[in-house]
Amino acid sequence: MAQKIMVTCPCCDRILEVNPENGKVIRNFESKLKGKTKDKAFTDALSETKDREGKLAQQFDSAKLEEKEKMKKLENIFKEKKKKIDSGEDDETPLRPFDLD
Repeated sequence: MAQKIMVTCPCCDRILEVNPENGKVIRNFESKLKGKTKDKAFTDALSETKDREGKLAQQFDSAKLEEKEKMKKLENIFKEKKKKIDSGEDDETPLRPFDLD
């Protein structure tokens, strides 16, 4: 059997599977548009894409803000430890592997 040809019916917008040897319709499928005009489907898809872009931008901004807050917190901890070491409050030296023997 030869390849099948998929055709969209201009009247009902259904997708028809046609046998190219004899031109008969083998099967028909529900249209993905489901009653929408092609222009309406395009504008709906465009608006969905814009909404998704907006949500992604919002998520990116919130993640960026969280990372900035983490960096500030870590920098504050680093500055506190550095002040302790510079002032001489933290004279404790870390253990070396040789000290454990």
